Amino acid sequence: MEPAIILSGTDPDLPTTQPVGHKRYSNVREMARGATAQLRSGFDTVIGRTVAIKSLLPEQFGNRKERRRLLREARVTAQLQHPGTVPVYEI
Repeated sequence: MEPAIILSGTDPDLPTTQPVGHKRYSNVREMARGATAQLRSGFDTVIGRTVAIKSLLPEQFGNRKERRRLLREARVTAQLQHPGTVPVYEI
């Protein structure tokens, strides 16, 4: 069974489940890569739009300092509202 979020509600246009993790995105392509993270673009099947996806490189998964830094960056960016800053939809 695939991981999913089960929804309840009365809107017939909503699917009963939502994909989670990488299954949520399609047409994912790498845009840039740095020393600790990569930036990809992909289509978010839940919100129906193209998004940027930033994630740690696999060799950084065990680096607690880098995981915390990326999470802190996402939380701070999510609080900003400016034309020059991309909105954060999911952390």
